[in-house]
Amino acid sequence: MRTQRLALSLSIALIAACSKKEPPPPPPPPPPAETAAAPEPPEPAAPPVNEAADKRKQDLDWTEVYPDDQVALIQTGDLRGMCTAECSKTHAKQQLWRADKCFGTKLDLRFISNDCEKVVVIHQLPKASGIPQQTVVGEVFHREKREYTINAGATVKDWSKVRSGGTTFYWVAGVLGMAGTAPRYSADGQSVELMAVDGTKHSIPLTVKK
Repeated sequence: MRTQRLALSLSIALIAACSKKEPPPPPPPPPPAETAAAPEPPEPAAPPVNEAADKRKQDLDWTEVYPDDQVALIQTGDLRGMCTAECSKTHAKQQLWRADKCFGTKLDLRFISNDCEKVVVIHQLPKASGIPQQTVVGEVFHREKREYTINAGATVKDWSKVRSGGTTFYWVAGVLGMAGTAPRYSADGQSVELMAVDGTKHSIPLTVKK
């Protein structure tokens, strides 16, 4: 009897074991995420404008108008340090002459005759040459042709009045903080009146010798 019960128990256990379903297999792993493509490198930025060249161009751009506003000399520089100068009648819009030339910088003092045939440039803060008295401090032109230069030694008699600026020097009265009367057109407009820091006075003609 005991044997029958044992056999019956084993049969029930086997039936129960067989009736149990095997657990489902684990789900497949998710596919690997697509790796985002690396962003393309940005376009190289445009090279910055050379600041020194840009400043040089700005220093070469200037306009000088005769006191009666009838003629004007316009100088335009470029990044290479080269210039174009054009003199025209202001109201008639008539070009009198044009030249590929740099007469001076914005810091220089410029004067023109009433027919634009004469141009005077005063370097009010010149760079000293080996001997300061030999430094060119002024230039006189017939149109684009330079007629003559003016040296510091010919304008200042008392050199002790000249103020040093390191590599430059202050020699003109009335400008850049120096006492005295600043250079100007004469009352008749036919010359440039100039005073040096030691009080020496000069007159530079704006007429063309015929």
